[in-house]
Amino acid sequence: MTSSQVHYLPITPGLFSLLVLIFAALIILIQLRILRYAYMKLGLGPGGALLLLFGSLIGSYFNIPITVLPDHSIRSGEIVDFYGMRYVVP
Repeated sequence: MTSSQVHYLPITPGLFSLLVLIFAALIILIQLRILRYAYMKLGLGPGGALLLLFGSLIGSYFNIPITVLPDHSIRSGEIVDFYGMRYVVP
């Protein structure tokens, strides 16, 4: 099986279900106009609020790397003196 065929959920199914329920509750609250004050304060209508909610859900799937950190060597099996005590670096 190649890595492109492997798909996994990075969180537990229970937590994922909870997040889906919270997302569904937000959609219901927006449609019932209970959150009207919040999104009207942002200058959005009900459609814009749903678009923003769906956009944030879809956008959270993508990871845009900002920088690539250089590799550095890992010291292992080395004895280090720290405040008079000798420790072995694992």
